[in-house]
Amino acid sequence: MSKVIDKDLGYERILQTLLDSNQSIDVGLFADDARKTHSRSKNTYAEIVVVNEYGSGAIPERSFMRSTIDKNVIRYSRMVRKAIKRTTGRHSRIPLERLFEVIGMRIRDDIRHTIRTQNDPINAEGTANRKGFNDPLVETGTLQKLIKSRVLHHKVSRYRLRKGRK
Repeated sequence: MSKVIDKDLGYERILQTLLDSNQSIDVGLFADDARKTHSRSKNTYAEIVVVNEYGSGAIPERSFMRSTIDKNVIRYSRMVRKAIKRTTGRHSRIPLERLFEVIGMRIRDDIRHTIRTQNDPINAEGTANRKGFNDPLVETGTLQKLIKSRVLHHKVSRYRLRKGRK
């Protein structure tokens, strides 16, 4: 009968570092900015984001947050894994928080890029005429500036690895 040996090569230490950090990356439209009112439509930016992200009545879905994450989820996962490895190594000098800030900025920039470049479905003829151009997610440029990132600090670690699992 063969014997299986489960040798941890550092995965549990890396995972525990992430869990113990009590940190997460938050990217999107945050509460203070969500309440701001668009200069022309008089809708809040929260309303504008929801209507464009999911569609509403005559306005088609123009997802820019979900679609960006879906398109890049594997890349973002790799970035987090590399960040954790860089902070758990013997000669590590970079705090995990700083690496999370960089990852958050990358995700933020990707979402902003999607807002600038997404052109399908196009605006209705009346909307394009009113704006003077046909760029579905851009009118004043404010929405893309309001997409931000931050590292959240949680008070208590919610998880703990259990030693001696069977």
